[in-house]
Amino acid sequence: NMNNLLTLDPAAMTGNEVVGIVVNLYDSLVELDPEQLTTVKPALAKSWDISPDGKTLTFHLRDDVKFHSGNPLTAADVVWSMRRILHLNLAQASVWKSYGFSKKNIDSQVSAPDRFTVQIVLPKDNDPQLVIYSLAALGNLGVLDSKTVQSHQQDNDCGNRWLTTHEAGSGPFTL
Repeated sequence: NMNNLLTLDPAAMTGNEVVGIVVNLYDSLVELDPEQLTTVKPALAKSWDISPDGKTLTFHLRDDVKFHSGNPLTAADVVWSMRRILHLNLAQASVWKSYGFSKKNIDSQVSAPDRFTVQIVLPKDNDPQLVIYSLAALGNLGVLDSKTVQSHQQDNDCGNRWLTTHEAGSGPFTL
C-alpha cells in the first residue's frame, strides 16, 4: 500500500511497507545471506575487522560503487549518513542509541581514515557481532549520496524534506 510511504529517507523509515521499498533504494555496509539468515555477508563493505578489545569495527569498502547520481560512494558518505541519523534523531536513531551512540558522541565515534575505510568505535560495551548483524538485518544504515542530499538541504534538515519524494542511494532500484 503506497499510502503508507511517507518518505524515502532511510533514517526516517518505519513500517514494513516502507522498509521493504527503502532498503531496495539504498545499500548498506553488510547484508544477510538470503540462504542462511544468521550469516552476514559483504555488501558495500568487502570485508571488516573487529579490534581485539571488541570496541572498534573497521569496514573496508568496495571502490567500484556509484550512487544513482553517478557520484562515487566513499567512506565520507557512510560517515555522513551515520552521523545524520543521530543528528536528526529520526526513527532509525533508536537502534544506534541502544548501542550508546548519541548526538553528542557520534562525531567522535565514526570516522573515515581514508577514502574507502570506515571506523566505528562502540561507545559502550556491546557485542560487536550483534552490531554488525543489526546493520545487516535492520537496514538501519542506508548510505546516502551526501553531495546530492546536501545540495537539497533546507533549514539544516540534512535533506530530510527533499528525501520525502526523492532518493539518493546506490541500491538495486531507483525512482
